[in-house]
Amino acid sequence: MNHYLQQLESGFRQNADSEIAVHQKAYMRGQFDFFGLKSPVRKEIQKPFRVDGNL
Repeated sequence: MNHYLQQLESGFRQNADSEIAVHQKAYMRGQFDFFGLKSPVRKEIQKPFRVDGNL
């Protein structure tokens, strides 16, 4: 796996919230797994990986 993806996944896993993930998965009718991250948290984790700095 790409080094950047490993770092990004690590950040997601460190901030994962299983209670939120259950609701997110239910909303998508069980089609996908989720880390349980709300948008502001996810965007903050992704910020160092953005070339343009915008989310």
